[in-house]
Amino acid sequence: MTLEDTPTRRQLIGSALGAAVTLAGASQLFGSADRVAALSSAVMRPGAATKPAVRLAITDKLTFPVDANPIYGTLVCLNNFGGRSTANGSCSHNGVDIGNDKVSGRGRPLLACVDGVVHKDEAFSTGGLTRILRDGIGTYYRYHHLDAYESSLKEGDPVTAGQVIGTMGSTGNTVWSHLHFEIWQDSLTPSRATIIDPVPRLWFPHGVTLRAPTACAT
Repeated sequence: MTLEDTPTRRQLIGSALGAAVTLAGASQLFGSADRVAALSSAVMRPGAATKPAVRLAITDKLTFPVDANPIYGTLVCLNNFGGRSTANGSCSHNGVDIGNDKVSGRGRPLLACVDGVVHKDEAFSTGGLTRILRDGIGTYYRYHHLDAYESSLKEGDPVTAGQVIGTMGSTGNTVWSHLHFEIWQDSLTPSRATIIDPVPRLWFPHGVTLRAPTACAT
């Protein structure tokens, strides 16, 4: 049987020779032919490409920042983000207020809403004793009006979601023992931060009453 010299045959021979030359060069670069074969297999194998990068975002539900155990009394969350602020007036409330519905909530445990670190402890004439947590993507969680900080924690210490970080109080410009809770993205400087409504981010335990929204209420 005589093989005819056809264009298709010439293309096949050329492809084979090209592959041989490529593998020979690769052998010099990477070492043995076995390594080259392994590299070729990895490149050609389906799914060998790296997985797409996933950017972390604040989309998961947060742990409720107040211990909802009924032994401390029943809780109510005022849905007042964007409502009236005692300090700043109408339409300027940067968080939500969570406290006991009837009996005093002073001393009630406050919980880390997320895994992160204690970023800063501060005291304000308006916000009272304040503890600020920071997560791994630069979001800050502000706890205001604390009665006391959890003494075993200091700035820079890691915290896990659900860990006690302090107790509810009425320090600052309030007479109601409650937690004023805020979420600031990217910065703690007001002109550079995005301050977001905590309510859509929070997981509400059974028994916590969420009041109707009062945004821009006077």
